[in-house]
Amino acid sequence: MSRNLQIGIIKEELKKEKISLSDAIDENFFKKNKEKLNAIYKKVPGDFNTNSMTLFSGACTDNVRQYIYNPELYGYIHCYYKKSGCLFMGDYDASGKEKWKQLEEAYEPYLKYIGCVQIPHHGSRRSFNSKLLNIDAEFVISVGYKNRYHHPSAEVVKEIVLHKKWPWIVTEIPKSIVGAEVELG
Repeated sequence: MSRNLQIGIIKEELKKEKISLSDAIDENFFKKNKEKLNAIYKKVPGDFNTNSMTLFSGACTDNVRQYIYNPELYGYIHCYYKKSGCLFMGDYDASGKEKWKQLEEAYEPYLKYIGCVQIPHHGSRRSFNSKLLNIDAEFVISVGYKNRYHHPSAEVVKEIVLHKKWPWIVTEIPKSIVGAEVELG
């Protein structure tokens, strides 16, 4: 299903429920509309992970760069000077040609500004797409220190390393924190 059709369903359902996203969106908005929003979300075809939110954050210019490093564990030894944009993928399922195509089309204007990518779904093999590694970026995998899913997948970490990339694995342990400092050019 195309992203435009999914968005159309959400807009139509919001209209039916008289929910305006131009209203002040704060904690009360979500408390007041939680059940309606959940019901609307369930009407969108596709599974939860495929419909998971992705987000680009950064400057759309080559004049802003970021240093990516781990201050606790590595100091500035592994410090990379990258484009300022970050692509946060949450639990998005990027696997397969169609899902990758949708992601690539949605972020096409921003791809050249991405310097950091959060690997989808905590590094799950089932949600990963090796085409992500074509982006000249650093790759962060957010996982729980103790998790029953055994994320990240060893296959995903291996694939990142074989592409001569560094997998930054971040947990709730403070020493795993990855930082970024922005520099204006």
